[in-house]
Amino acid sequence: MRAYVKGFIFSCILLVLFSTVIFIADTQGYFNLKNFEFKVSASNDLQTSSIAGLYKTSSMQGLQGLKGKSLLSISASAVQASLLEDEWIEAVNIRRVFPGSLRVEVQAKKWWAYLVEKNKYYPVTENGDLLASIPVLAGPDLPLIFMNKKKYQQHKKYIVDIFRKLNIEDIFSTKNLQEIGVDKQGVFFIIQPGRTHVRLGIENIDLRIARAEKVLSYLRDHHLQGRVIDANFTQKVVVKLRKAR
Repeated sequence: MRAYVKGFIFSCILLVLFSTVIFIADTQGYFNLKNFEFKVSASNDLQTSSIAGLYKTSSMQGLQGLKGKSLLSISASAVQASLLEDEWIEAVNIRRVFPGSLRVEVQAKKWWAYLVEKNKYYPVTENGDLLASIPVLAGPDLPLIFMNKKKYQQHKKYIVDIFRKLNIEDIFSTKNLQEIGVDKQGVFFIIQPGRTHVRLGIENIDLRIARAEKVLSYLRDHHLQGRVIDANFTQKVVVKLRKAR
């Protein structure tokens, strides 16, 4: 029993000494934040573009007020919440690196297209949300949606639904999708190569995508260029070929 009491007292003394050392070191500024380790994690296209650097600079500016503060007093959850207010950020991981660094790992939202309005380019996330405009040359090469924001909001759900249904291995896929537009007949999709206009309508989308893909495969295999593929019919697909030059 005495040995247990002695051990307990000794542990308490060590704890007090350790706490005292930490307190003194903290008051002397030893644990003050001196620098950030900021990493942006995203898709390969975004990582290799300079837009990641623009976003990093923007977010870093909001953290500068923490410099000089003690790491022991900085709330990681508060920093995380502050960064998540940036619309481009999907998730944040914060770690203290003693004695004076803060490691910030940010997961950026993935985009799949740009909305083009008045010569400004707004990244479109996988959920269809619009981010602030960017210099397009700084971003990855993605499909362009030509319509104003109001019109886009009217067709947002439809466009996102189509995007999610496209198979990356098909001809009618996001990798070959060049533009999305809208006219009096509705939304249309322009596919490369050949800038073929594809219309799907709004019903039985899976079936109509499959029909459009079948026509695109036929045109490719027979070295034909389609000008319009209109699958907005119940029993048929209307195809207009591009005239040979």
